[in-house]
Amino acid sequence: MKKKSTILEVIITAATSNDNAHVYCDFLSINERKLIAIQKIIGEKIDLKYHTITSDEIRHSYNKHSKDECAVEWSDFALIPVIVSNPDNIKYLGTAKQNANKLILFEKQIDNIYYVVEEVRKGREKLVVKTFYKNKIKKKGGM
Repeated sequence: MKKKSTILEVIITAATSNDNAHVYCDFLSINERKLIAIQKIIGEKIDLKYHTITSDEIRHSYNKHSKDECAVEWSDFALIPVIVSNPDNIKYLGTAKQNANKLILFEKQIDNIYYVVEEVRKGREKLVVKTFYKNKIKKKGGM
């Protein structure tokens, strides 16, 4: 898999590649404060250095969630660094079925509520985006 410099390059590759090119980007460093919060949430002391995204996971998220009621658009993927750097909420989701890696949900309300699920990759010291989706904000009082 080829490394790219920016998340925008990975998004463009995922959206435009005819040959399903496989690229990735370490798009955000994990600071000490966030590392401690993640360790507390998952109940394990681990080392993590970066948030990472791959073109494969962008294509997966787009293909799975572009037809949802609140559809994911290509431009939404550029919000992922904002969501994981300053989430409104972080939750531990358990482990992935295919490999037992721990899953963490980052949630942020912007114009909708956005969700980024990342998988802990201990050996690589990374949190890797697994999926991304959004929901409309429910209005109170039915109006």
